[in-house]
Amino acid sequence: MAEFIFLNPTPNLLKVADYVKFSGRSVRIASNNQFPPITSANIHFFHGGTYSTARKSPNPKEVPADFCMKMKKNIFNFLYGRKIRSELAALGESFGQGNITDLCLMKTQGVYSHDIKSTQDESVTHQTLLNEYPNSFIVTGYMESLSGTEKMQMYDTDFSLREAFGNDFFVVFTKNDRIEVCAHGNRLITVGRKNTEHINALAETFPMLKQFSFKRVKELVISRNRQPWAYKVIDKRIILLNDFSYFSLSLKLPDLWYEKAGRLLCSEKLR
Repeated sequence: MAEFIFLNPTPNLLKVADYVKFSGRSVRIASNNQFPPITSANIHFFHGGTYSTARKSPNPKEVPADFCMKMKKNIFNFLYGRKIRSELAALGESFGQGNITDLCLMKTQGVYSHDIKSTQDESVTHQTLLNEYPNSFIVTGYMESLSGTEKMQMYDTDFSLREAFGNDFFVVFTKNDRIEVCAHGNRLITVGRKNTEHINALAETFPMLKQFSFKRVKELVISRNRQPWAYKVIDKRIILLNDFSYFSLSLKLPDLWYEKAGRLLCSEKLR
């Protein structure tokens, strides 16, 4: 039976899984059928009336170690959080809603991807994993959770999503919100704060959206860890890992980060 289940893995999460497996622990890679398989080519940031692009590369620039090596929260993390907020403010007023992953992406301007589908089993429900693996740790970057602070919305539309968005991923900073946007087939997907109507927020930056219709077909309240430290333990069995990713696209981290993340998972301190 698998000791660790890596759920909805990103490219970076797969590297952590490899380390855990190399350490002699049993691992299962799984996907959750509640979420669409989001795959993207590049990331575009819209901020302050302009935009920036991070392109997919086989060897993107590495995130500086002093921005990503914090593993667990401690009493001094408020100082580190202050540093991150200061760095985001230096990028511009619109980054007030940003997080450490956004900051690091602006510093590196590059991401990488991986054929995740070939590494995992058939999709399963979260409850099935809990029932079939009662003693396993579930490690993920995002999950459905009623206590989450964000929501994923999915819309049918009356215009060509391929022409509008292609196969890219977008992060849009408005005055009061931060919305992630991409297309999956003929469906528009947005991720943002759960108390925000995403389409209305996007229309502040792109008024032409008001000309089209959007029918919401699904909504999930989700949890992600976007804190400056990597680990967030939801309960004794579920770990939210901030692995500096946007679903299928990951920032390149120092090799030591993957080792530290995997070593902490395998340590008795987490048990």
